[in-house]
Amino acid sequence: MPTKLYDEKWVRSAIAKMALAIKPLISPNAPDAPLALIGVRTRGAEMADRVAVELRQSGAAPLVGYLDPTFFRDDLRGGAGLREMLPTDINFNLDGASVVLLDDVLLTGRSVRAAIDALFHYGRPRVIRLCVMVDRGGRELPIQPDICGAKIECPAGGWIRVKLQATDRRPDAVYVLGEGDSEP
Repeated sequence: MPTKLYDEKWVRSAIAKMALAIKPLISPNAPDAPLALIGVRTRGAEMADRVAVELRQSGAAPLVGYLDPTFFRDDLRGGAGLREMLPTDINFNLDGASVVLLDDVLLTGRSVRAAIDALFHYGRPRVIRLCVMVDRGGRELPIQPDICGAKIECPAGGWIRVKLQATDRRPDAVYVLGEGDSEP
Protein backbone atom coordinates (compact mmCIF):
# COMPACT_ATOMS: atom_id res chain seq x y z
CA MET A 1 0.00 0.00 0.00
CA PRO A 2 1.42 3.43 -0.94
CA THR A 3 2.57 5.65 1.91
CA LYS A 4 1.81 9.37 1.77
CA LEU A 5 4.95 11.26 2.76
CA TYR A 6 3.85 14.81 2.04
CA ASP A 7 0.50 16.52 1.64
CA GLU A 8 -0.91 19.58 -0.15
CA LYS A 9 0.49 21.99 2.42
CA TRP A 10 4.01 20.61 1.98
CA VAL A 11 3.76 20.78 -1.84
CA ARG A 12 2.61 24.45 -1.68
CA SER A 13 5.49 25.25 0.67
CA ALA A 14 8.00 23.43 -1.57
CA ILE A 15 6.81 25.38 -4.63
CA ALA A 16 7.19 28.67 -2.73
CA LYS A 17 10.71 27.71 -1.59
CA MET A 18 11.66 26.73 -5.14
CA ALA A 19 10.50 30.13 -6.43
CA LEU A 20 12.54 31.83 -3.72
CA ALA A 21 15.62 29.83 -4.71
CA ILE A 22 15.06 30.64 -8.42
CA LYS A 23 14.60 34.37 -7.90
CA PRO A 24 18.37 35.15 -7.69
CA LEU A 25 18.70 33.87 -11.28
CA ILE A 26 16.85 37.00 -12.42
CA SER A 27 19.65 39.40 -13.25
CA PRO A 28 18.84 43.11 -12.87
CA ASN A 29 22.12 43.84 -14.68
CA ALA A 30 21.18 41.78 -17.74
CA PRO A 31 17.64 42.67 -18.85
CA ASP A 32 18.32 40.98 -22.18
CA ALA A 33 18.92 37.66 -20.34
CA PRO A 34 15.40 36.43 -19.58
CA LEU A 35 14.48 33.82 -17.00
CA ALA A 36 12.81 30.83 -18.65
CA LEU A 37 11.03 28.13 -16.67
CA ILE A 38 10.83 24.93 -18.71
CA GLY A 39 8.66 22.17 -17.29
CA VAL A 40 9.31 18.58 -18.31
CA ARG A 41 5.97 17.03 -19.24
CA THR A 42 3.82 16.28 -17.35
CA ARG A 43 4.21 17.24 -13.70
CA GLY A 44 7.24 19.44 -14.35
CA ALA A 45 4.97 21.56 -16.56
CA GLU A 46 2.53 22.08 -13.71
CA MET A 47 5.45 22.89 -11.40
CA ALA A 48 6.68 25.52 -13.90
CA ASP A 49 3.24 27.14 -13.96
CA ARG A 50 3.05 27.26 -10.18
CA VAL A 51 6.58 28.62 -9.75
CA ALA A 52 5.82 31.27 -12.39
CA VAL A 53 2.77 32.42 -10.40
CA GLU A 54 4.94 32.76 -7.28
CA LEU A 55 7.59 34.73 -9.18
CA ARG A 56 5.03 37.01 -10.84
CA GLN A 57 3.59 37.88 -7.43
CA SER A 58 7.02 39.29 -6.56
CA GLY A 59 7.21 41.33 -9.77
CA ALA A 60 9.23 38.97 -11.97
CA ALA A 61 8.16 38.06 -15.49
CA PRO A 62 9.53 34.61 -16.33
CA LEU A 63 8.95 32.98 -19.68
CA VAL A 64 7.28 29.57 -19.34
CA GLY A 65 7.58 26.63 -21.68
CA TYR A 66 6.89 22.90 -21.67
CA LEU A 67 9.06 20.10 -23.00
CA ASP A 68 8.54 16.43 -23.81
CA PRO A 69 12.06 14.99 -24.27
CA THR A 70 10.95 11.48 -25.32
CA PHE A 71 12.67 11.53 -28.74
CA PHE A 72 15.96 12.54 -27.11
CA ARG A 73 16.08 9.60 -24.66
CA ASP A 74 19.01 7.21 -24.94
CA ASP A 75 16.79 4.22 -24.09
CA LEU A 76 14.15 4.83 -26.76
CA ARG A 77 15.37 1.96 -28.96
CA GLY A 78 14.91 -0.47 -26.07
CA GLY A 79 11.33 0.69 -25.60
CA ALA A 80 11.85 2.09 -22.10
CA GLY A 81 11.12 5.66 -23.13
CA LEU A 82 8.09 4.94 -25.28
CA ARG A 83 4.87 6.52 -24.07
CA GLU A 84 2.28 8.95 -25.28
CA MET A 85 3.99 12.03 -26.67
CA LEU A 86 2.84 15.35 -25.27
CA PRO A 87 3.36 18.66 -27.06
CA THR A 88 6.51 20.67 -26.54
CA ASP A 89 5.60 24.33 -26.28
CA ILE A 90 8.60 26.66 -26.18
CA ASN A 91 7.63 29.63 -28.33
CA PHE A 92 10.67 31.76 -27.52
CA ASN A 93 14.40 31.63 -28.23
CA LEU A 94 16.57 30.40 -25.36
CA ASP A 95 19.74 32.18 -26.55
CA GLY A 96 21.34 33.79 -23.51
CA ALA A 97 18.47 32.90 -21.18
CA SER A 98 18.76 31.65 -17.62
CA VAL A 99 16.82 28.41 -17.88
CA VAL A 100 15.36 26.50 -14.97
CA LEU A 101 14.38 22.97 -15.97
CA LEU A 102 11.65 21.65 -13.66
CA ASP A 103 10.75 17.99 -13.11
CA ASP A 104 8.91 16.08 -10.42
CA VAL A 105 11.26 13.20 -9.54
CA LEU A 106 14.96 12.79 -10.28
CA LEU A 107 16.19 9.21 -10.35
CA THR A 108 18.72 8.07 -12.96
CA GLY A 109 19.21 11.44 -14.65
CA ARG A 110 18.39 10.09 -18.11
CA SER A 111 15.20 12.13 -18.58
CA VAL A 112 17.05 15.28 -17.53
CA ARG A 113 19.90 14.54 -19.94
CA ALA A 114 17.35 14.07 -22.73
CA ALA A 115 15.61 17.32 -21.77
CA ILE A 116 18.90 19.24 -21.85
CA ASP A 117 19.66 17.84 -25.32
CA ALA A 118 16.18 18.89 -26.48
CA LEU A 119 16.57 22.41 -25.05
CA PHE A 120 19.46 23.18 -27.39
CA HIS A 121 17.04 22.98 -30.33
CA TYR A 122 15.51 26.20 -28.98
CA GLY A 123 18.74 28.16 -28.55
CA ARG A 124 21.87 28.27 -26.43
CA PRO A 125 20.99 29.19 -22.84
CA ARG A 126 23.43 31.19 -20.72
CA VAL A 127 22.87 28.73 -17.87
CA ILE A 128 20.61 25.75 -17.13
CA ARG A 129 19.62 24.94 -13.56
CA LEU A 130 17.68 21.86 -12.45
CA CYS A 131 14.79 22.10 -10.02
CA VAL A 132 13.04 18.93 -8.82
CA MET A 133 10.32 18.24 -6.30
CA VAL A 134 12.00 15.01 -5.14
CA ASP A 135 15.53 13.66 -5.52
CA ARG A 136 15.40 9.95 -4.81
CA GLY A 137 19.03 9.08 -5.58
CA GLY A 138 19.98 6.19 -7.84
CA ARG A 139 21.80 8.31 -10.41
CA GLU A 140 23.26 6.63 -13.49
CA LEU A 141 24.54 9.91 -14.94
CA PRO A 142 26.42 12.78 -13.25
CA ILE A 143 23.35 15.01 -12.91
CA GLN A 144 22.40 16.71 -9.64
CA PRO A 145 19.58 19.13 -8.82
CA ASP A 146 20.39 22.76 -8.05
CA ILE A 147 17.06 23.18 -6.26
CA CYS A 148 15.23 20.33 -4.55
CA GLY A 149 12.04 20.08 -2.50
CA ALA A 150 13.06 16.88 -0.70
CA LYS A 151 15.61 14.09 -0.86
CA ILE A 152 13.92 10.76 -0.22
CA GLU A 153 15.57 7.37 0.07
CA CYS A 154 13.40 4.74 -1.51
CA PRO A 155 13.55 0.97 -0.92
CA ALA A 156 14.87 -1.25 -3.71
CA GLY A 157 12.07 -1.91 -6.17
CA GLY A 158 10.12 1.07 -4.84
CA TRP A 159 9.04 4.31 -6.46
CA ILE A 160 8.27 7.89 -5.56
CA ARG A 161 5.09 9.35 -7.01
CA VAL A 162 4.28 13.05 -7.03
CA LYS A 163 0.61 13.79 -7.57
CA LEU A 164 -0.43 17.31 -8.58
CA GLN A 165 -3.99 18.63 -8.73
CA ALA A 166 -4.20 19.87 -12.34
CA THR A 167 -2.40 16.85 -13.78
CA ASP A 168 -3.75 14.04 -11.62
CA ARG A 169 -7.18 15.43 -10.67
CA ARG A 170 -6.48 14.66 -7.02
CA PRO A 171 -5.00 16.58 -4.09
CA ASP A 172 -1.28 17.36 -4.19
CA ALA A 173 0.81 14.73 -2.42
CA VAL A 174 4.06 12.77 -2.52
CA TYR A 175 3.90 9.00 -2.05
CA VAL A 176 6.41 6.19 -1.72
CA LEU A 177 5.39 2.89 -3.27
CA GLY A 178 6.92 -0.44 -2.41
CA GLU A 179 7.37 -3.29 -4.81
CA GLY A 180 3.94 -4.47 -5.92
CA ASP A 181 2.03 -1.44 -4.58
CA SER A 182 -0.68 -0.05 -6.83
CA GLU A 183 -0.70 3.59 -7.93
CA PRO A 184 -2.12 5.97 -5.34
